[in-house]
Amino acid sequence: MIIKNYNPFLNLKISNKLILGFIVIIFLGIVTSIINWSLLASQSNSYIISKQVGRLTADLRLIRQEEKNYILRNDTTYANKVKFSITDLQNSVVDISNNTNSENKKYLSEISKELNLYKIHFIKYLSLSESKHIALKEMIKQGREVEILSDRIRADQKEELEKLEEITNSSISIMRDKRIKADDANRMIKLMDEARQSEKNFLLRKDTNDSVTTIKLIHDLIKQAEITRERFSDSKNREMATSIITAAKKYTNEFLDVIDIIDEQPRDDKAELKEQKALNEMVKQGREVEILSDRIRADQKEELEKLEKTTNLAIVEMRDKRIKADDANRMIKLMDEARQSEKNFLIKENIKDAELTTNFVNKLIIQAKITLNRFSDLQNRAMAKAIIIASIKYDHEFKDVIKIVEKQNVAEKLMIDKARQVEKSVTTIETTQFKSIQESIYTTRVVSLFAELLKIAVFIFLAWLIFSSISKPIVHLSEILTSLAKDNTQIEISEQNRNDEVGLMGKAVQILKERLIERNRFQKEIILARNESEQTNIELKSVNAELESFAYSVSHDLRTPLRAINGYARILMEKYPNNFDEESSRIVDIMRINAIKMGDLIDALLTFSRLGRASLKYEDINMNKLVNEIIYELTIDKQKKINFIVSDLSSCIGDIQMIRQVWTNLISNAIKFSQYRDYAEISINSILEKKQIIYSIRDNGAGFNMKYSDKLFGVFQRLHSEKKFTGSGVGLALVQRIIHRHGGEIWAKGEVDVGAIFYFSLRNKNRS
Repeated sequence: MIIKNYNPFLNLKISNKLILGFIVIIFLGIVTSIINWSLLASQSNSYIISKQVGRLTADLRLIRQEEKNYILRNDTTYANKVKFSITDLQNSVVDISNNTNSENKKYLSEISKELNLYKIHFIKYLSLSESKHIALKEMIKQGREVEILSDRIRADQKEELEKLEEITNSSISIMRDKRIKADDANRMIKLMDEARQSEKNFLLRKDTNDSVTTIKLIHDLIKQAEITRERFSDSKNREMATSIITAAKKYTNEFLDVIDIIDEQPRDDKAELKEQKALNEMVKQGREVEILSDRIRADQKEELEKLEKTTNLAIVEMRDKRIKADDANRMIKLMDEARQSEKNFLIKENIKDAELTTNFVNKLIIQAKITLNRFSDLQNRAMAKAIIIASIKYDHEFKDVIKIVEKQNVAEKLMIDKARQVEKSVTTIETTQFKSIQESIYTTRVVSLFAELLKIAVFIFLAWLIFSSISKPIVHLSEILTSLAKDNTQIEISEQNRNDEVGLMGKAVQILKERLIERNRFQKEIILARNESEQTNIELKSVNAELESFAYSVSHDLRTPLRAINGYARILMEKYPNNFDEESSRIVDIMRINAIKMGDLIDALLTFSRLGRASLKYEDINMNKLVNEIIYELTIDKQKKINFIVSDLSSCIGDIQMIRQVWTNLISNAIKFSQYRDYAEISINSILEKKQIIYSIRDNGAGFNMKYSDKLFGVFQRLHSEKKFTGSGVGLALVQRIIHRHGGEIWAKGEVDVGAIFYFSLRNKNRS
């Protein structure tokens, strides 16, 4: 595309083109702004008044909200806010009235009057609320007085009732004891009567069964007397019981004497006289038992009658106390119900709740009067009278509250009506102002539309000029850049012939095109060199494989002649020991030792060769477990004690058999080079880094000279005398190859006669 230079606007710089466009746009904006300003100036007064009226509406709503808060919470803070807000609102109405037209002034005058009436009714409502609060306070006080006095009467009656119950229970227990003792006395009298009857039967019939029955009955009487004696705690009755026992025993003895006399044969006057004397004594002791038993029974019955009288009086008094306590409970319940109805009335303002409250209070007064008549003591009568007085006062205060609530409702209704009239007037002004603003806005929109259409026409013309001179060439340049990105360097760049910034961009794109052509040439050369490098790598890998195979084959083939040398030397020593002198035997031993050593070196070389071909089997490795197993295996047969310090080692991933070989070689080396120390110590640690884990093993053995550290990991390289420290010279080379195959590194530090430390790194199993 070729742009001709016939248009002078085309050769202007882009900045000049944009400045020219902005000047035209600003000119049009100024003209439009002047027109809009002249139109909006007529709206400003209406808008200001509308905004002020809107603020009046918001302030009025806020006042109504504070008024509701006061009615709900009865907090004077809200009442003060309402009074101050009404005054501020009245001042605002005056300010608006001074800056508006006559029609609005009429509405604002009405608003001012309604606000004044609203304030008067609100103040009246406040005064009634204060009176209501005082009446409620007094009413609550009297109600609490009734509850306290009723509770005190109930508590006193309960306390006295508990005392009487305690006395009655004690009297009943004593009465029970007296009845038992009287029953014991009756039982003894009965047993004595039965014994006397059996005794008479024996004297008449001389039957031994009657004598046995008599003796048995007397024994039962003695047992009963002993039981009765144990029941008594006073000395008098215990002595009488003891006397009964004594008399019963004497009676038994005399009866046995009578039996003996009757059994005597022949009988004479002396026997008759002796029998009569025994009978008289026996009758005397029997009567003694009966008299004493009857005395005990009479004493117990007399005491029992006294206790029954006392108990009956206590029961009557207890019944009276219960009735009075129930009266007190009934008064408390009536007061609670009255208070609940009172609260319902204050919340719902339902006249039925008020009637219920009055009914409960009247019932309470009647109950208090009944309770007053029940009492004879001055203290309780005084409390009952106080309850009646407090109930009457409560009723009067409640009736006052009802009247105040009615007046409050009237004041609240008037207050709400005035507030609604104010809201209505404010809404009327808002509607008027809204219509005025809408008419002014319509006019402004018509004029603004014409001005905007003119601006759009100018903008379209400027846009066409900018598109034809700036955007279109830039789009063409972007297409050229897209082609260059696809390695199409055959496209022609015509924009470089212009004198503005687009021309500079065209020249820059031409330079880019030339550099792209040069880059493509270099890229082809690089690809060619890379191909040659890959071919060289393939050839090197083939050579390495052949070398490893050769090393394996050589080490394997050398083992056969070495076995033969060692075997024949052993046969010579075993079969022909007498044909060799001392020097010959020494030489044969040297042959055998070197053959064995050569075999070990070949084995090590074979292991080293195999390691290069072995595949890795990666798995999670618990280093703590692995290291502790190897230490146990290497030290189980050692007589010298070595102190191992193994820290908590981080786990890793790798071929567990190869890593086992690494630790076995390193730990066995540390043990070998520390064997001549009096106190050998080997410490094993790990350091966890973000992408790798570094393990270390330190010993305090022979150490090495850092000058020769580059020989440590070479095959068959040794830094110490073989006589002092045996070994194949392949162990560390094997360790290095294993670590390198795992993508890690190995290095060491040491000092002669101080010790050595070996480090190696492995991949972190948790690396991201």
